[in-house]
Amino acid sequence: MDIISINYLLFVLGVLIVYQSLPPKAKKFWILLASLTFYGSISFTLFLTLIFSIFFNFWITFSRLKYKTWIAVIINILILFSFKFEDSSFLLPIGVSFFTFQGLSFVFDYSKKQKIQLIDFANYMSFFPQLIAGPIESFNHLGAQMNNLAPIQKKNVFSGMSLMLKGLVFKFVIANRCGLIVSSFYDEITSYDGWFLLFANLLFTFQILFDFSGYCFIAMGIAKILGISLSKNFTSPYRSTSLSDFWKKWHTTLHKWFKSYVFIPIVSYYPFWVAAVIVFFLSSIWHGIETHFLIWGLICLLFLFFDKYLIQKIKLPKLVKWIITFSMIYLSWIPFRVSKSGDITNILKLNFKLDNLIQFLADHTYVLKQDFMNNLSSICQYNNTSLNITYFDFYILTVGILMWCLFSKKINRLNPFYKSIFLFLVLGLLGYDNSTPFIYFQF
Repeated sequence: MDIISINYLLFVLGVLIVYQSLPPKAKKFWILLASLTFYGSISFTLFLTLIFSIFFNFWITFSRLKYKTWIAVIINILILFSFKFEDSSFLLPIGVSFFTFQGLSFVFDYSKKQKIQLIDFANYMSFFPQLIAGPIESFNHLGAQMNNLAPIQKKNVFSGMSLMLKGLVFKFVIANRCGLIVSSFYDEITSYDGWFLLFANLLFTFQILFDFSGYCFIAMGIAKILGISLSKNFTSPYRSTSLSDFWKKWHTTLHKWFKSYVFIPIVSYYPFWVAAVIVFFLSSIWHGIETHFLIWGLICLLFLFFDKYLIQKIKLPKLVKWIITFSMIYLSWIPFRVSKSGDITNILKLNFKLDNLIQFLADHTYVLKQDFMNNLSSICQYNNTSLNITYFDFYILTVGILMWCLFSKKINRLNPFYKSIFLFLVLGLLGYDNSTPFIYFQF
């Protein structure tokens, strides 16, 4: 079942209607059934993997086995990377990384002395709104809420709907349109030049933020309607003035996981740089066991050292630090986005041809000044290569990003009811579906 489909919305609506009609004690069983049904509709293999992960992590946590923590780590890592190795990845590892990390956090945090019901743990591991791409929750935060499910309250309905609609607007109005141009470039790198690399990567910088945070807002919205609070996964990361600050604000729940269970235990005995190397190496292979992800992790690590030991030691204006920080983030997305490491070689060979850039700007000048209405449905080109997006959608994308940068705070302050109406109109009038799955489904 695709999470950005009518079928999924009907599924959620049906779950909520039945949930509201059930007695309190039956609600948690209904949520578990709904979650397992949803995940089973994606893949029977993944469904069995989730079931095994639930029972294994619950059993090992409360067992009397010697070295049980190490056994749990080994088994969970084997589960995770059985889907990461290319030769054995017969399907996308949808959600495996996320529920595996949640299972491990439970093993690390709890002991056999504590009394926890299997149904609560199962709901914590499989809660369908955030099962596929997070946020990664601790049992202390999400599990406790799953144990105290209450009827849906009116005050949560519009709050949840506004979050869901915000996520859908992020995905369908901005991220999908960015994806058209980004994919056009990375699918045919040699057909473009250095100028378009800079432009396409800027759009990917926006795409990955709107795409991933969009999913998280949808998950938070559904959970909110049920009266469950999920952790916020993004807190204006691109406004950061240091890379340390950026990583605290980007995918915050993954950052907290690595900090709690990897970084702090290591830095207690070894220097900062040793812990940082291990964290970024693990983060790289968490995204995928491919060379370009390892290159991405190495570049992020080097930029972090450069920022921590040089830039942050110099007294610079806040704006200058922001420009330096954003530039490093922007450059690091290039090896992250490429499909294979060979694409990095092609990117390094690109020349900056001013004629191509001038012609691209001239085409847009003509459309805007000469024959606007008749050319809106034409396809944008760069260096005689199609970008697979019309001028109309290109301008909606441009205006959408500008509106978000300038007015997002004001929109967030709106009453949830009025915000829902506004976002629904924006989605209905400007939404664009190119059937592109959420980026983080592959992780």
